[in-house]
Formats: sequence, structure tokens, C-alpha cells
Amino acid sequence: MDRKRAEQLLETAKETQTAFWKALSELEEETSLEIDGTQDLQGETIESLFESASTELPEDDEQEIPTCTACGCTDGTCQHAC
Repeated sequence: MDRKRAEQLLETAKETQTAFWKALSELEEETSLEIDGTQDLQGETIESLFESASTELPEDDEQEIPTCTACGCTDGTCQHAC
């Protein structure tokens, strides 16, 4: 292993990583989207980011419980076959 070359590569990786997180943060701020920093953005477009954001679950990752048609409850505790 060429230690000097490895040190240079590490510094380049650090600088590139810092630039990535800065750009991602600015992109999120500009679009008001929360973008997963671990996903591969190579094939993404602004349109595809907005499309995927509109199909995600709410922030709590909870699905909305539909209102029961038999009693009107909205918390999913009734025993009706809704």
C-alpha cells in the first residue's frame, strides 16, 4: 500500500463528502423535500424526486386509518367489518 496515496485519497473523499452533504442540504432547502442521502441520485430528476415524495408515507410512517362507515370512529378501535 502506498500510504501517501491513501492519505491523499482519504482527503479527497472527505472533501467530496463535505461537498455532497452541502449540495444535498441546499437542494432540500430549495425544493422543501427531504431526500435520503443514502440513495443513488444518478438516475433522479427533479420531477422524479417530487413524484417519489408525493407517494411516501407521512413523516411518522403511519398510515391513515379510514373512518368506519358503520359507527364513524376514526381511531380503528371499533369491531365492525369496515
